[in-house]
Parts: sequence; structure tokens; C-alpha cells
Amino acid sequence: MVFIPSPQQAAVIDWTTNDTGSAFVEAVAGAGKTTTLLELLIATTGSVAFCAYNKKIADEIKAKLNDRADLNHVDYDLRFAGIGNRVRVGTFHSFGFAAWRRLYPAVKVDERIKRDQTIEKLTDYQVSPSLHDFIVKLASLAKQRGIGVNGQIDDDSLWYAIIDHFDLASEIDNENNVQIGVQWAKRALRYHIALAPKLIDFDDMIYMPIQAGVKLWENDWILVDEAQDTNPARRGLARKMLKKNGRAVFVGDRHQAIYGFTGADSDAIDQIIRDFNCTPMPLTITYRCPQLVVAEARKIVNHIQAHDDAPQGIVRMIEERELYLPSESLQPADAILCRNTQPLVKTAFQLIRNDIPCHVEGKDIGIGLLKLVNRYQAKTLDQLRDRLENFRDVESQKLIAKGKETQAEALIDRVETVLVIADNCQTIDDLRAKITSMFQDANGVKQTVTLSTVHKAKGREWSRVYLLGEHKYMPSSWARQDWQIQQEYNIIYVAYTRAQNELIRVMVED
Repeated sequence: MVFIPSPQQAAVIDWTTNDTGSAFVEAVAGAGKTTTLLELLIATTGSVAFCAYNKKIADEIKAKLNDRADLNHVDYDLRFAGIGNRVRVGTFHSFGFAAWRRLYPAVKVDERIKRDQTIEKLTDYQVSPSLHDFIVKLASLAKQRGIGVNGQIDDDSLWYAIIDHFDLASEIDNENNVQIGVQWAKRALRYHIALAPKLIDFDDMIYMPIQAGVKLWENDWILVDEAQDTNPARRGLARKMLKKNGRAVFVGDRHQAIYGFTGADSDAIDQIIRDFNCTPMPLTITYRCPQLVVAEARKIVNHIQAHDDAPQGIVRMIEERELYLPSESLQPADAILCRNTQPLVKTAFQLIRNDIPCHVEGKDIGIGLLKLVNRYQAKTLDQLRDRLENFRDVESQKLIAKGKETQAEALIDRVETVLVIADNCQTIDDLRAKITSMFQDANGVKQTVTLSTVHKAKGREWSRVYLLGEHKYMPSSWARQDWQIQQEYNIIYVAYTRAQNELIRVMVED
């Protein structure tokens, strides 16, 4: 298929060839940003590092490049012949780890062992177990923020800025313990730095090369996808990967920034444009969504446009009970999305009762729920229910009293998700098995109806999308900080724009 760029895509490609400096391409959902980035590879000269957001996307990019360079493939394109000799595709983590491993060839990567050794050290120094999780999490976020590179490790203000932004103080008992936790998190970070030549974790792959000043392979060009989800450490590594007079193209969408709670900067795009002196360039036309879906998305992001040949599409509303009727005829290619996990689990059980195969996206969510089940070492389901309900009521009230409503919402959602699954089980072992089987990732799973939180759905698309309980769960009433409120509306926009043909709002009871 011959690629015919839109005027906006052509402008980005022409800029690559005929202009200077770096650019930020702000691309709406479904704007063909991957296709545009692949075309930029042809327009560039010299060495290129293509930074994908995660390994799955990096593998997809590699496959597309290989297909276009394969003479026997249907997507063969002569322009891509030999391009792989000057282009490296990976993630920030893979690029950082490659540099660290060149320096320390015997280094091992093991998240669990690194955490266990950290906890063991804290235990040896008789640090209260109630502070262990706080210390480990704070040290992890410190690496993502680049403490020790962007400011001194001993600068308390940097640590308290992290605590305030991510509401971490609500996870421990009192202010004195916060101060103690900060001091031990500093020691944990220094311990991790000392241990890094032999053992690293996921955060270290990016943090250690910038903290230790390791020489990275420098490129004439660096292309960064999903740039709205970067943090200071990722951007610091991008700088080290670029030659002194090299050029960068960052692609992202500020309205798809929904991972602020994990460490990404809510204002990452503005920081990139400023720090890399980028020329802003738009891609405002979506090639994914039909006209009626775009009309809904425009209520949140008014510059998104449907392409000229976009079909009308369908936007409709149904009651929750209608979702399970034969007339709705759910198909394996359909997706049911929701802001929260617990309603998805309830829906999954109802689908199973109606002989509709399904799975809940997110193996990591299941792992988190198993930790919650194992936390209390209960002997019976009734005992577990009592302890979980008490934990939910007591801890959520503590969080609310401290103004940590968003964390309270997440805690309640996790507990109630376990309780819903437990209602369909006979024993705790049965509960563990049900959680493991229900929460899966798309890779390697037989295609069934997908139930997913909107966060997990980002980057995906389906012909028909059911949005469960939008009026009840979106935007979350628990969001308080400005960046949290903005990201709640971003979540709605992401949910709408997963639909290729049909968006169905599913009304649930309040």
C-alpha cells in the first residue's frame, strides 16, 4: 500500500528534511502517529534511536520495519531496504540497560531479589515493618524523578515534593514516621547505587546510566513515542542518547496523559518543548474513530477531527441488563471498558453465567489482588471478608480524613473487587485460583470479550466499545489536585477514542 500523507503528516516529514532543531508532534488518538514515525525514518539521515513506550510496542515497530524491508512480504517497501542498518528500536529501559551492561557485563536484573535485599537491610537496622513499603516506593519514585542527578540526594525538599505529589504520607501513621521514612529512603537509594554493578531493578535500568554518567551510544536522531508519559529520568536518558547537534522528534498527546499516579509528569509535554527547544507540530485528524465518536471526543478535546472519509459510526446507550441479552450479541472482538476494576469483575461473572467467554485485562492487577488476599493469612473466606471489610472501612476513613480521597477510592476498589470474586468461591484457594485465571494479558489469550480498565486499554482499539457506568465513575469524584482532575477527563477521552465503529454507553444503577 502506497502511503499518502495528510497535509499535517507531510508538514512533519518536510520539516525533518528541510528544517533544523527538534520538534514535538502533538497527535490526537488514532492520528496515525506510528505510520508517521516510520515515514520519518526514511526522511532522516544518520543514526536513529526509536524509543517506544514499552517492549510490546517496540517489538511491533521492529516487526513493521522488518515487513517493509522484506522483499517477500506484502508490505514490502523499497524505501525501507537497508534502513535497519542505521536504526535501533527499543525502550528507554532497554537502551539504558544495554549501556549499563557494557560497563558491568555480569550485572543481573531481578526486581524481587532487589526488593527482598532492601527489606532485609531495613530489618537488620530494626526499621519498623510498617515503613518498609513506603521506603521502597519512595526510593523508586526518587529514581524516576532523577534525584541524585537533578538535585542532591540529601535535599529533603526533593523528597517531600514526591511525597506531596503522590500522596505517600497517607500510607504511614504520623508525621514523625514520614521524616524517618525519608531518611531511610535516602539510605536505600544509596544502597541501590552501590549494589547496581551486581544487581539492578527496572528503575535502575534508566536511573543508573544517568546517575553514574555512563557513556551512551549517541545518535543523530532520537524519536520518542508516547512522550506525554515520560518522567525526568527518561528525558535525562534521551538527552544522553543524542549527539551534541542531534535532533529529536517527540510524539504524544497531552490529553492521553493518564499515568501521573505512576510517576509520569502531568506536564511532560510542556517540559519537553521547553527543555529541547521543540517546534510544536499538530496531527489533529483521527483515522480510527467514526464521526459520531469524534463528536463525543470533541466535547473534551475540541481540536480532534474525523478524516474526510470517516463513516458515520454509532453512539448509543443501553441499560446494564441489556448488555447480557442475546439481542446485544457480544462478540470476542468487543471490549467493555470501565474506570474501576470492581464493576468489570461483576460484569465478567454475569457474562460467564450467560455462557459468554471473557477475560479481564491485566495480569498485574491480579497479582496485586493476590497480595491483598495473602496479606491476612485468613483460614476461611468469612474470616477474610471480615478482615478486608474492616481494613477497607478503617483505612479509607484515615485517607479521607487526610484529604487523600484518590487513594481511598483505589483502596476501596481493590478490596471490593476481591469481595466480589470471593462471593463466587468456596475456599481461599478457590479465590486465589479464580483471580489468577480471570486476570490475564492479551498476549497468548484465546480471543474472548475483553473487559479492561481504561488505563489498561490505552494504545488499544476495538470495533465496538462498551463504556460501563460512565455517568457513575467518570470523572472520579475522588480527584482533588488539578493534575488529577485533568487526567480524569483525559481518561474519558481515551475511553471514547478506543472505538473504531461503535461506542455504547452502558448505564448502571447508582
